[in-house]
Amino acid sequence: MKLGYACAWWRPVETTWSGTSASLMAALSARPDVELKRIDAQRNVVTGATLVALGRARGYGTWKHQPINRLLTDARVRRAVARNALDALVGVGDVEPSVSLPTFLYQDANFSVARGHYDLLREHAPALVRLPSGRLDALVERQRAAYASAEVVFSFSDWFARWLVEQDGVPMERVRVVGAGLHALPEPRDLSARGAGGTKVLFVGREFFRKGGELVVSALERLRASGSGEFTLTVVGPNKWPLATPIPSWVKLGGEMPAAEVRKLWADHDLFALPSWYEPFGLVFLEARAAGVPILARDAYCMPELVPEECGRLVPEDAGVDAVAERLLEMSQDSQLFASAAAAAEGTRTEWTWDSVADRVTGHIRAALTA
Repeated sequence: MKLGYACAWWRPVETTWSGTSASLMAALSARPDVELKRIDAQRNVVTGATLVALGRARGYGTWKHQPINRLLTDARVRRAVARNALDALVGVGDVEPSVSLPTFLYQDANFSVARGHYDLLREHAPALVRLPSGRLDALVERQRAAYASAEVVFSFSDWFARWLVEQDGVPMERVRVVGAGLHALPEPRDLSARGAGGTKVLFVGREFFRKGGELVVSALERLRASGSGEFTLTVVGPNKWPLATPIPSWVKLGGEMPAAEVRKLWADHDLFALPSWYEPFGLVFLEARAAGVPILARDAYCMPELVPEECGRLVPEDAGVDAVAERLLEMSQDSQLFASAAAAAEGTRTEWTWDSVADRVTGHIRAALTA
């Protein structure tokens, strides 16, 4: 089976979509029954820089959603398809070309999700909805047209699969949940060495405010002030301290760290806190699970799927500082939670792999092509 793999790569390519694009491509390429043709849908540096400047002038939060970039992306993919005898095309992320070839799209969220959560995003992640008037509606309609012509839409999660069916009108039989995988295995937390409890908290996320970083800092500050424990926090992602107040002495700012360095941090921490306001998927939850570190997340989007009860706890969808502080304190003292999170780690390490995602993707493609 000869597959085209269309992606608008970032630079370096390995960082695209938090590593997801490169990991799935590698897993598909490794299959003996697949011949994969990589289709680079991104602009060159000069064109990209021009589009960035144009996007800022026209008020776009991100240049890639401009109509001209969409047209250029589609044209680039169509030319590549015309040059190659492909059986099918896989469009990854924002690449949703219109081609005369069976097309399969792989996504974790879409523009109708952004529109449906517009007020929340405007408050906690304004860059995601910073678009000229009417542009978000146009992007939703364009995406729905792409769904109508696609053979199958591959979803990361059950949550997004339901959204596609209920909100975007994609027939259930053309939506398949294929999940995602671990890019590499983290160093596990040693339960026998660190004990079934602890107050050393880790936060990993470049978008500090969208991922609830300010709630975690305030919650731990409150717990320390009340004498509830000598909680500490390591913040990975932001290169500069994002809050207006000075960085507390009990916070270590790790900045933007290489993924290999982040994987070493899990063994030295007791809790992972990421009560994201908006989180379509969140591969870092899988990394925490694979490390056996108990997780604090929010009861929203697909986080309940990624954080089962044996691996962590959820705060309510509208929870603020009080709920985060209360739950972190409970978790730090819950010996059974530490034991169950450690016991579940091996299952995550063996089940959530990119090879298994590639198996599901190719299986669904073959089924659709032979139907």
